[in-house]
Amino acid sequence: MKTRIEKAYRFYKSQYPSQIAMFRIGDKCSAYLEDAEKLQAVFGGSGSSFSVPADTVYDFIRECSTKNLAVRLVSCRNHDGEFDVPDVETIENERNADY
Repeated sequence: MKTRIEKAYRFYKSQYPSQIAMFRIGDKCSAYLEDAEKLQAVFGGSGSSFSVPADTVYDFIRECSTKNLAVRLVSCRNHDGEFDVPDVETIENERNADY
């Protein structure tokens, strides 16, 4: 079974396959899986995620653009108003209900 972040990652990668998907979660912005590997190859690091502080993400995105890396920043707030992983199932259900 996939975690919420894996579901969200796959959902946004299907929408924006040529861009790196970064998610604002709390006070950081993170890329996962293949996108994390791409960023680690350029900026260093290892593991299944790559994170930068949220207050520096726009500078980081500009730096990525100088290296021909397009970034899609995904920001979603939960019911408490905190930045959190998007609930893909709800997004898909609402999208289907609209059509």
